[in-house]
Formats: sequence, C-alpha cells, structure tokens
Amino acid sequence: MPGRAHETAQAVDHLLVTGGLAAVTLRNIAALVGRSPAALSSHLTNRERLMRVSASIVSRARLERIESRVRTEGVGAFVPVDDDDVLATRAWLGWLELWRSDDALEYVVTEGRDHERRLLAWALDFRLERDRLDLALATIEGLRTAVCAPVAPMPVQRAQSLLGIAVRELLRRGGDPTAA
Repeated sequence: MPGRAHETAQAVDHLLVTGGLAAVTLRNIAALVGRSPAALSSHLTNRERLMRVSASIVSRARLERIESRVRTEGVGAFVPVDDDDVLATRAWLGWLELWRSDDALEYVVTEGRDHERRLLAWALDFRLERDRLDLALATIEGLRTAVCAPVAPMPVQRAQSLLGIAVRELLRRGGDPTAA
C-alpha cells in the first residue's frame, strides 16, 4: 500500500507541475499510475482521501529534504538549490493552490507549514520572536515563488543571496518586534 500511495502522490505532483490545477483529475491520476479511476478510488476510498494522503506524503518528503539540508546549509535549505528542488517546489506551490479550494487539505497543509516554521526557528537557533520568524518565512515563500515563476524566474543563486541578506537583517535587529 505505501508504494501505491507514494506513486499516486508523485502522479499528482507531476500533474501539478506539468498541467496545473486543472490537470489534477482522478482520470489523469489513474492514467499516470496505470489504474482505472474506479480502482484508484476504491484503493484510497475516495478522491478526498486520495488527495489528503498524497499531500501528506509530499509534505513529509519535502520537510525531510529541508531538514537534512538545514544541517549543512542553514537557512538556505528553505529555498530551492537546483532544478530538482525547483520542480519539487513548483509542485508544493501547486498543493498550496489546491489547499485554497479544497478544505480536505487544510489539516495536512497547515501541519506542514507549522512544521516548516519550527524547522526555520531551529535553523535560526531560536533567535527570532514569532513576528520576525513569520516575516522570514514570508520572505522564503516569496523567494520560492520568484524562483519557480514560469516566465523569467529568479536565479536560484540570487534568491539564496537575498535570503541571506534578509535573515542577517532580521537577526541584527534581534527579537525586538518594535525595531524598525
């Protein structure tokens, strides 16, 4: 079962990256994993559960990659570093778009984002208070979007450099939320 669920999650990621939200249909997912839509639904109960399980698998794998990179790259681990990371990030951004319109994904995505915030706090040695930590996370999300833009994407090295500047500034001002 875990193999099929991972295969399904990869199929949804592929559809998000190559065809966008409109491509994520039960028929298209089933075609990619070589099953009928009915067989896929019966295996994972229904589309809602299929999407929750897939989102959970993708979120966990993404967070594990970030966590392993944090050990050597620090905060830079939160921004894509190569083409594979960019594709994985594009897929995650697609999941975030799905989350906006699919209430079934709320728990999975919220949990993943909370875990990411904890990883960022850890990467910064817990030196930022919550508002500044949220600002750092928003900066990261913006840089990810810029790197993954379909037209004129920001170069990965530029995003990494800008993230370094932003984090140094946030840390320089410390945990004081009133510092301008």
